[in-house]
Amino acid sequence: MSALWTLLLPPTIGRLARQRSTGRTAADGLTGLDALLAAGLGLGVALVCTVWLAPFTVPGTRALGSPDFGEYCWHVGLYLTDALHEWGQNRSRLAGLPAGLFAQQLGIIDGLLASAVTSLAVLVGGVYLWCRALHGRAAGVVGALLVGAVGPLAVLGRTLTFYPTVTAGLTLACAGAACALRWRTAGTIALAGLGAGLALLIDARGLLWALPAVGIGALAVVVGPPGRWRGLPIRAVALVLPLVVSYQLGSWAYSPQARTLEGHVAIYDELAERGVPLPPRTPPRNADRQYVWGHSDLRHVPDTLAYLAEQGAYVPEWYAQLPEVRAGWQRSGAPWVPPLAGALVVIAWGLRRRPLLLFAVVGTTLPFLVSMQGAVVMKTSNLRFVGSAMVFVPVLLGVAAGVVADGSLARRRRRDAPGRRLPLFVLGALTLAAVLGVPPTWLSPAAAWRVPWPMAEAAFGEALQVRDGVTTTNHNGLRMCTWVLTRHPGDGRLTGSLPGGGSTVRPWGQPP
Repeated sequence: MSALWTLLLPPTIGRLARQRSTGRTAADGLTGLDALLAAGLGLGVALVCTVWLAPFTVPGTRALGSPDFGEYCWHVGLYLTDALHEWGQNRSRLAGLPAGLFAQQLGIIDGLLASAVTSLAVLVGGVYLWCRALHGRAAGVVGALLVGAVGPLAVLGRTLTFYPTVTAGLTLACAGAACALRWRTAGTIALAGLGAGLALLIDARGLLWALPAVGIGALAVVVGPPGRWRGLPIRAVALVLPLVVSYQLGSWAYSPQARTLEGHVAIYDELAERGVPLPPRTPPRNADRQYVWGHSDLRHVPDTLAYLAEQGAYVPEWYAQLPEVRAGWQRSGAPWVPPLAGALVVIAWGLRRRPLLLFAVVGTTLPFLVSMQGAVVMKTSNLRFVGSAMVFVPVLLGVAAGVVADGSLARRRRRDAPGRRLPLFVLGALTLAAVLGVPPTWLSPAAAWRVPWPMAEAAFGEALQVRDGVTTTNHNGLRMCTWVLTRHPGDGRLTGSLPGGGSTVRPWGQPP
């Protein structure tokens, strides 16, 4: 109940304040104000999450890595040594590009940190545009600010892997698709094509996000704006052209030896390693038809999807009831179920006159929901996996808040009143206060329901120790990582200066 009160209070106050707003209406659509809000919220929320909120989720940790941190570090080093031809088979070159660019000046570890913060800012901006398209600016502002309330998202700015960049790219794909179906112009449909093309380039699993985005974009092409059937060919080109360009770039993003999507989805192997009784493995239908964007024949994508569905069927029903799976669920997703259930009811009412937007809600959130299920069941709610999947949480809550603040959307195009900027600021300030815990609320970073993740600082710390000769390692990826780290003697200082190292979670008012 406290969760519902916390989530309803800011938009309710915002709605009461907006009843006095007046002024001429402006035609609905994305404007320069939306670009400013997306950029400002993105930068501000990313900094607040990285500097202040992240230590509440993972106490005592300055930065988060992963068991394969050495591989990420080494791949970024390839940008420094102009050796991209040695790129490995597991990652996309595009996913490592931001860190590679930052590493030129900051070094590899601090370059990964700068890439993570920037990617989180892009993710927040994408959430704003996503919610803005599904309802309005109030929804966008609240959704963007609520990114900070979702612990696994708040720590993305300290995650020294490619996961923040990949998650930001997938978020933009969903935001572009939502914009396409909201306004159905050639420009917004191009956003769907660009977002889908980005998802396909940034990660092999981006196909599962790109397909819904392309489908939603195709629907927007066919339906189009009211009375503008003649523009259908232009809208079709706006959707398809970015995908064609993306496919051509795929040969650069993925090396010829890149692991296929079928190879990435190793559910059978993971279950077998854990001793789960399994039937004989069903191999891919044709080994030479497996999916790699930019390299494989797109006519074989249905075979890939069928294989992925077969992999999911290997998971027995009882597996989700294992103690470690249930414990992870209680930490990551269970607390959000009641407010999300309420949000879905509010969204259904608020968009009841806009069936296309209801379809967009389902189509854009579905890939993240599927990813969340896999992260909970197969990865036992590992932080980096749930952090890449929980983007749908602030989106749904933000859209519901927009409905409470502004009411349901009319059957025809909505018009926004310029005189509402001050109340919109008030709504944002109230939401930010709730997220920061001023005063303490259900959304507070130190709320009683939150269960922190264990300390995870060893990844970059070990790399620095190996570089400095304090210890040694037999891990080939980490050896290659430490070799390239020597190119920047001061590398890691920016990361090491982040607040929160060696601390415990403290209530608001006491610095981490």
